[in-house]
Amino acid sequence: MKRKISKKTKRLSRGPADGGLRLAAVGTLEVVIIIAVLLAVALLFRTEITSFAESLFENAFNTNYVELLRPEANK
Repeated sequence: MKRKISKKTKRLSRGPADGGLRLAAVGTLEVVIIIAVLLAVALLFRTEITSFAESLFENAFNTNYVELLRPEANK
């Protein structure tokens, strides 16, 4: 059993010329899949994301509270 495992790990570490997998290519594939999933989620929830961003910017750049802080406004 141990011998079979060591043969497989040696084959993987040798590279594609010897029939093994190139580990860097596997990592690249994972990144591409993650990006594709994130894009799909963004497209599915596009309207919710844009409405959230708009309300966030409206609240962040709202200057109505400045009028309430002036001393002459409280009279």
